[in-house]
Amino acid sequence: MIGVVPVPTTETVVARGDGSARGVITKDVTNWARNQVIELMRSDTALEVANQIRLENPPTIAVIDKSRGKPLREAVRTVDITFGSAIKARALAIVEAELARAIKRGTTQRSGRLSNLSNWRWFYSRGPMPTVGGSGIPLGPGDYLALRPENVPYATVVNAYVERGARITLKRKVRGGKDAHGPPKLDKFGFLEYAARRAQRHPLFAPYYVSVRYTDARPVAGEVSKRKRSAYLIITPRLGRRRR
Repeated sequence: MIGVVPVPTTETVVARGDGSARGVITKDVTNWARNQVIELMRSDTALEVANQIRLENPPTIAVIDKSRGKPLREAVRTVDITFGSAIKARALAIVEAELARAIKRGTTQRSGRLSNLSNWRWFYSRGPMPTVGGSGIPLGPGDYLALRPENVPYATVVNAYVERGARITLKRKVRGGKDAHGPPKLDKFGFLEYAARRAQRHPLFAPYYVSVRYTDARPVAGEVSKRKRSAYLIITPRLGRRRR
């Protein structure tokens, strides 16, 4: 086995609004030989796979140098590994519950259409939304599930308003633990981002990412935002990716 010599590292800590932080380690391999970089990519990937297996989240799909079936020991350019292959109905219910809770917490209810989950619909990247059985819905590389608003073309605008309003409240005087200028705020997030972060904390989402996506390719019917971009929640599989 080729030895890998120690190299200087730097750590960047990115603070988040929920009080957590994400550490990013960047390794300086400027003077490394090609075979050393390749060996590091392979060893780092093997370590990540072992860690995920210990968390009972085994890999399901491995794409080595853009080819399935190629062994890790032969990787020379890229390694993409998917952890978790099928998402359960319970996980989707968690996202829906967190969304409804975030909307009610961050907005003042008028018609109630926005928080009514019958006005939100799941979309599956592979085609028609399948019935969520005991085996769940398969999610491989490039697949996603999206929860989009229906019959509420103002959802994106309201989400942005909540986000801006939450930031503005930082300069307002709060009495008795409540904001006298409006409903409770969402820690500097719109209701979509807040729901995504809350859902992500659940153990069922260890193999997945829950995030917010904006698109003008397929906006909600009647979208009222100026840019005609619609925001929605998206679930994608967590990939273990290494590149040299």
